[in-house]
Amino acid sequence: MNKIQIKKGDLEILIEGDARFIEKHLAVLKKEFLNDSVIAPKKLAPEKDLTGKVSPTGGGDLLALYQEKKPSTHYDKIALFGYYLNENLDKKTFTVEDLKNCYLELRKITKIPANLEVTIADTIKYTHYIKRSGRQNIELTSVGMNYVLHQLPTATK
Repeated sequence: MNKIQIKKGDLEILIEGDARFIEKHLAVLKKEFLNDSVIAPKKLAPEKDLTGKVSPTGGGDLLALYQEKKPSTHYDKIALFGYYLNENLDKKTFTVEDLKNCYLELRKITKIPANLEVTIADTIKYTHYIKRSGRQNIELTSVGMNYVLHQLPTATK
């Protein structure tokens, strides 16, 4: 998750979200609230994971998304991680290492599969949530996107 903080006099605006969200809304905020004046947004420090270290994926959104969606199987987790990498980090293709980093970021609440490569192959074969795009790259499919958005249960609050 990205954060931008803007200050002008007594006015302070904090925008949080993925890069596309921030870019989309920053122009509107500048025009409406700051009369289109020149602003130098201040990027805040990257968020830290559960151990207090900077997250390997670069964002702090993954924990919140995981807690919201409560994936129960590794198939669910891989689809969720693919969605996170795609939507929050703008990675249209990702690698086994990217998925491993997602598991590492959440290592206190979930375990990495004994053989991540086999789990990825099984996810492709049995669920079609992801697909191989070349030798190294993996993509989230529309089936996986729809599963995360519409079928993966949302935790009750």
